[in-house]
Amino acid sequence: MRRRLLPITAAAVALVLLAGGGFLAWRSLPYALPQDQPQRASSVARQIAYVERWWRTPNPEYGTLGGTDCVDFTSQSLLARGWRMDERWGTSVTLGRRAYAPAWVSSTAMMRLLQERPDLAQPVDATRVQVGDVAQFDWDGSGDRDHTAVVSRVDRTAGGVDVRVAEHSPSGLHDAVAGRLAEHGAAARVHYWHLSH
Repeated sequence: MRRRLLPITAAAVALVLLAGGGFLAWRSLPYALPQDQPQRASSVARQIAYVERWWRTPNPEYGTLGGTDCVDFTSQSLLARGWRMDERWGTSVTLGRRAYAPAWVSSTAMMRLLQERPDLAQPVDATRVQVGDVAQFDWDGSGDRDHTAVVSRVDRTAGGVDVRVAEHSPSGLHDAVAGRLAEHGAAARVHYWHLSH
């Protein structure tokens, strides 16, 4: 899940081609911040609809990463939510080959991007996490990030907070964060990012 920019063959259509230039360019439009809660709710609904559609299998439009596509899946959901690609976070196809920016496919690279972009996301604990936010796991307590998922349910009760995630590698919908941590032992930690838009 920690990957550098890799070209991967895929039968997909180019996202953006510059007219007459013959090469692919990242979409680098400015982020459009929602002005009200209903608009944000609509963007989260699109994101969750996407993960519910594609949690079992990869979307062929985005190629394949050989079973290590947790960040790719999360990134696709953010695109469905309304985020826009730029040179640090995006994917493109030219001449039948797909390339990925590091933050699109690497958990640690995504963490670093979000750390540098407080306008996009803020670190929060489980008491403040919301559906559509990003969950990142550090399985061994090393400080990097080993796995990334989309928060798909949050149930708050008198006994605490039950956070569920949609994920790839492995594929799951509404998997319990507590269960995923237990699989990896006492050193495992989860870190949440609350998304601004």
